[in-house]
Amino acid sequence: MSGTQKISTIYNYNNKLDNSPSVHNTSKKLKHFHHSSFIQSLINNSNILKIAHHNVMSFINSTKQNQIIQKALLNNIDILGLSKTNLPFGDAKFQKSYLSDDYVYFFKSAKLHKGSGVSLCIKKALSNHIFYHHQSFERYILIDLQLCNKQKLHIIQLYLHANN
Repeated sequence: MSGTQKISTIYNYNNKLDNSPSVHNTSKKLKHFHHSSFIQSLINNSNILKIAHHNVMSFINSTKQNQIIQKALLNNIDILGLSKTNLPFGDAKFQKSYLSDDYVYFFKSAKLHKGSGVSLCIKKALSNHIFYHHQSFERYILIDLQLCNKQKLHIIQLYLHANN
């Protein structure tokens, strides 16, 4: 379900609870549509760097992998962090060949892969700005980017169990 659909569902739910006249409901609808168009304008603005994170609970199924990557592409996500990928240690390095080439992928997995693993997916256009990356402890990946005007961006994808 997309973010716009979720907002619409909340709006409909609130409408059922609201006993005010229909004129008031019309103004709510206008605010809702304005809000949706505002979000859409942010998504489509190429001057805004869009970063997202998703706790995938497993990134082994190829259908799920493609759905997540396609959803990120659809929403113009520039940097996507994934946690709890549960990818086996030996398979993590081969995942790149199965996924869309619109992103550059960094995977880190543990030998005991259950409940671990992180990934960063960086759009190809941004990947040219990566000047440093480090992966360690099967729990984090960090990437440094140097953008225009020598601005630096430090991205850390970290996953820790609640028990830690």
